[in-house]
Amino acid sequence: MNPLQENFQIDGSAQRPAIRNLVHKLVEASLPSAVRHRSFIVNDVPDHLRLRGTDENMIASVISGMLQAVLGNSRESCVRVTAAEIHPGLTMQVYVRDTGCFSTFALACDLQSVFPIAEKMGGYLSISNEKQTNTTITFSFPVN
Repeated sequence: MNPLQENFQIDGSAQRPAIRNLVHKLVEASLPSAVRHRSFIVNDVPDHLRLRGTDENMIASVISGMLQAVLGNSRESCVRVTAAEIHPGLTMQVYVRDTGCFSTFALACDLQSVFPIAEKMGGYLSISNEKQTNTTITFSFPVN
C-alpha cells in the first residue's frame, strides 16, 4: 500500500489521513535538499484538517513540487508549510512560505511542471512576494 494512501482507524471507523501527516512525509523526503541549502522546514498544518474526496497522490505531487521549487531557490531559509479550509467542506489552501527566496522568477519557472497537476484536480497555484524576502506559494483546491 502507498504510504500516502493509508487510512487511520479512529473509534473503529476508517478516516482519511490528516493533511498534516501527508506534509510530514513530504517534509522528511525534502530534508536532504533543505540541509544542502542550509534551510529548515516547519510543518504548521493543523491536525484537524482531513483530505476528503481528493486524490492524495496528486496533492502530494503538488506540495512536493512546491517544496522542491522553494528549496531550490533559497538559501539559509525558514520554509513554513501551513494549511486552512477557506470555505469549510469545499476549498482548502496549502501555503509554503519562505524567508530566503532569491529569485521569484526562477521559482515560478520551477513550478511550471506543477501547475498542470493542480489544474487537473480543479485547483490552482499563486505566488506572492513581500519585500523581496518573504515568498508564499498558495495551492488552492476543492476538497469534495
